[in-house]
Amino acid sequence: MMSDEVKNQGESPGDQGIGGIVNTREIAAAVDQFLDQFNEGNRGGKKEKAGPEKEPRKNEPLVNVPLKSESPASQLAADNPPASNPPGSEPQQTAESPAGAFADAGKESEEKSQEKKEKRKPLPQRLGFRIFVCFATFLALLAGTFFGAVAMINYGPSASARDLFVTSVLETSAAKFLATMYFSDEEIAEIKANNQVVELEEITDTSLINIDQDPERTEEEDIVIEDVYGDTFKGKMMIVRDPGRLFVGTSVDRYDKTVRGKTVQEIIDRYNGVAGVNAGGFVDENGKGDGSIPLGIVISRGQLKWGSKSAVYEIIGFDNEDKFVIGKMTGQEALDRGIRDAVSFGPLLIVNGQVLEVKGFGGGLNPRTAIGQRADGAVLLLVCDGRQGNSLGASMSDVIDLMVSYGAVNAANLDGGSSTVLYHQGQLQNVCCSLYGPRDMPNAIVVGALEGGEAQ
Repeated sequence: MMSDEVKNQGESPGDQGIGGIVNTREIAAAVDQFLDQFNEGNRGGKKEKAGPEKEPRKNEPLVNVPLKSESPASQLAADNPPASNPPGSEPQQTAESPAGAFADAGKESEEKSQEKKEKRKPLPQRLGFRIFVCFATFLALLAGTFFGAVAMINYGPSASARDLFVTSVLETSAAKFLATMYFSDEEIAEIKANNQVVELEEITDTSLINIDQDPERTEEEDIVIEDVYGDTFKGKMMIVRDPGRLFVGTSVDRYDKTVRGKTVQEIIDRYNGVAGVNAGGFVDENGKGDGSIPLGIVISRGQLKWGSKSAVYEIIGFDNEDKFVIGKMTGQEALDRGIRDAVSFGPLLIVNGQVLEVKGFGGGLNPRTAIGQRADGAVLLLVCDGRQGNSLGASMSDVIDLMVSYGAVNAANLDGGSSTVLYHQGQLQNVCCSLYGPRDMPNAIVVGALEGGEAQ
């Protein structure tokens, strides 16, 4: 045990009178203890295993510190008391402590995340939006490809391909813009002039027709339907040997724009007919016409149903002798000539055995309906399918070639496109290209006995 002299060696006389000295080791231990408690509170009460107590270095000088009622370390500990928790419980976190701040921030983040989840749209809506975006993108790419192909055709090196495309779309009601958006009116007029049937100012010479009357002919013998084909189309040819059975049937007794037309089959049924095809044109802006108002003249069973007696029309019909008559005349001239049934359309294709001149293709590739008569009086009703993958359509040259091959003396083009249909015994014989099925018409060429032709 050290003596008091050794213990107080090196001390100043003033220091000895204070009442004792404290070794720095004791102060360091107190500070370390406080810091451990402070850090323990910041870590949410988690205690760390204290390391070994730092040993003082040899010959470390002692510092004499006056003893007070409380040491600086204890005073600091009193000012910042460590968090006290009941045994076995989690340390208490306060808003002032860093741990409490972190906890509040985490809670706020969770609340915001929950709020975002509540604001998110339901899964079906999100999927629907994504599907819509994908579909819209696909349509945009498809439209770009389509219009690019159209531009390539219109501006490509082949003038024939351009003329065929332009004349084809110009004969439609809804797709004309595919030509007008690329070419001026003057350019379109030039293309049409180079691809048309040249008009002929001549009227049918009925003396060229000698009707073969055979009262013993059966229904099966009187009406024959054959398949016809071309490089770009397929179709049907219906041959009616008794021309007296054909007439113009109307959808109503009196045309009115508030009353829509009827399908060809409905018109046939209205007259108790057995067959028929579409006939004259009708008002059809943008392909949305309802067949209520016809174009040109309409004469049915000797009565003027539509048109003016003073206006000039392209007459396509039959006279009282059941002979096919075509040519330009006024409504009054047609009635004076004894025209019993007629419509207007065109162009005329064969007149008095003479094939009309055709420039270029004579028109585009489209569904076609045509009517003609042979020298023996038999009537030819032709339909050509078009606007389909296996049948693009027929040109006017194609129609003329078919009519010539079947012996037509006179022939004319009727309304075509999505109106082209041929019915027999209630059955559609061709493929209608309309997306909505057979269209409503103002009139039709009906096959049926005139004696039984009263409207129902």
